[in-house]
Amino acid sequence: MDAARFAQVLAYCRLDAEELSEADKVVLEGMIADAEAYMERGVGPKPGENTPRRAQYDQRVNEMVLDSWENRGTQAVGVTVMENPAFRRKLNQLKWP
Repeated sequence: MDAARFAQVLAYCRLDAEELSEADKVVLEGMIADAEAYMERGVGPKPGENTPRRAQYDQRVNEMVLDSWENRGTQAVGVTVMENPAFRRKLNQLKWP
């Protein structure tokens, strides 16, 4: 994984690389790969570097990783989990050419 991109995700998630175990770093890399694969299937290929669309794309990946990180191992019993409508609108916007 690109070190600069990993650092961006850590900053977004407000995580300190020095405080993370190697196992946590591996988990985060997997979450990033999962979010990017989701975006590629749902939105299309990763946009070119330094474009507004790439910034939007990366931001959606950041949001998905943060959600995965904060909710890892969480089990909701008898609770309806609501999706973030603002995130859904932004994700849908990226699906448009």
